[in-house]
Amino acid sequence: MKGHCKTWVFLSLNELVAVGSLISFLLDIAWAFSYVFPSSLPVNQNYDIHILKFNRSIGICNVSEGSWITDNSYPLYDASDFPFAERGFNCFANGRKDRGYTKWRWKPRDCDIPRFDAHTVLEQLRGKRVVFVGDSLSRTQWESFICLLKTGVEDKKSVYEVNGNKINKQIQFLGVRFSSFNVSIDFYRSSW
Repeated sequence: MKGHCKTWVFLSLNELVAVGSLISFLLDIAWAFSYVFPSSLPVNQNYDIHILKFNRSIGICNVSEGSWITDNSYPLYDASDFPFAERGFNCFANGRKDRGYTKWRWKPRDCDIPRFDAHTVLEQLRGKRVVFVGDSLSRTQWESFICLLKTGVEDKKSVYEVNGNKINKQIQFLGVRFSSFNVSIDFYRSSW
């Protein structure tokens, strides 16, 4: 009886290895296919943006190639006017005197990126929910996005945290509602 049990465990282990090998093989084939035939995939992986103002002779814009330039119309928002940002994210409130770093913007080499228009983005998001999931980096992006969007709202009181929470690092869920547009911008903390 003892030998029969070992045989069953041995067969189960062999079956597990065989199934794992088959799955690995299929994933490798899928990866190779996507590498050899990238144009058959629906995702645009070359970061070319075709909706910008182009250099007419080139026709495409790779936004990852360019340089930082000064722009006196920046910053796009004032962090001190944003009640949802943690104090740690407000450099001016923390004593930073220079403001030159707020005047930089990215300029792709062969095209112009239009200036962020918060009202237009809010109109496009009307009736929707946007969710950021992640760690502190995602949270910082979430806060910045809300700051940008708030500049497009006339009645600033129509923007509020859905649970009435004062934003801090310990809260796992934060949601900001733009009631005049029926838009929610949420953040879920996740370490994965």
